Amino acid sequence: MVAKIEALADAIAACTAYTDPASEEYQCRNPLALKVFSQKHEKTESGLRVFKNFESGHKAALYDLRIKCEGDSRARVSKESSLKELIRCYSMPNQTVDYVVVFLKKALGDEQISPDLPLSYFVETNHA
Repeated sequence: MVAKIEALADAIAACTAYTDPASEEYQCRNPLALKVFSQKHEKTESGLRVFKNFESGHKAALYDLRIKCEGDSRARVSKESSLKELIRCYSMPNQTVDYVVVFLKKALGDEQISPDLPLSYFVETNHA
């Protein structure tokens, strides 16, 4: 079973240029096209954060999504914010959410997913 937060990362990454090996996102190993927020991180001229490898970029993407979905980020979204509002955090066009919704419905097998879905849906807790 695919973790919800991972499916969300894949859905958003599919809307960036990350799948194009010549793209800045791919070359920077940055699937969500995350911008630099700390001067200690390497960045491109356009402000994209550069990661050393796929694992680092993917880990940062998941972390960024997790804090946004939990409402702990500076991005002014809360866990009650919608999927549509999350997409705006990544400076993507509003219609991007339609593609993300279709992707998530297929990935998670949940036809109830909509642009208004609260971000708390993606926060899974371990009951171990």
